[in-house]
Amino acid sequence: MNELVQQMIDWIEDHLKKPFSLDKLSHYMGYSPYYCSFKFHQVTDISIRRYVLLRRLYLSMEDLKNNRKITDIAIDYGYSS
Repeated sequence: MNELVQQMIDWIEDHLKKPFSLDKLSHYMGYSPYYCSFKFHQVTDISIRRYVLLRRLYLSMEDLKNNRKITDIAIDYGYSS
């Protein structure tokens, strides 16, 4: 995998329980939001926002399997309903 995209994924994984900000990611990476989005999609074939959504969903499901309360999971991953 592209080293730049792996760095983006690492940053995203470290910030999954916080509201996602493409601007913060791009500032961390030192590239424009457009370039980060373009490169991520080029390498992974999905958008950054979709990746974040799918990772949060997966981790939420894992937490449900471990009998965590739904309200706690919703708060952790930023679900409003």
